Amino acid sequence: MAMDLKALAQQVAQAQPFTQHLGAELLSAKPGEGAFALEVRPEFYQHLGMVHGGVITALLDNALTFAGGTVLGAEVLTVEFKVNFLRPAKG
Repeated sequence: MAMDLKALAQQVAQAQPFTQHLGAELLSAKPGEGAFALEVRPEFYQHLGMVHGGVITALLDNALTFAGGTVLGAEVLTVEFKVNFLRPAKG
């Protein structure tokens, strides 16, 4: 029987208080892939009016972990990643 990967990933996302606090939404989960989005709220901006890099990297952390989890199982944690911002996120 094929497992409904997105349903399982959604269940895991809903069990994460931080992900829920951000309001992050799981868009897709396929073997080796994971995608999240969120509605930008006023408290996500830094002093120059751009989305704080911590919010962006939190989404990236979730996407990376969920992508790994789809092939390695639910007990996966991020160990390390690097981000190079190309331009500010404004909304």
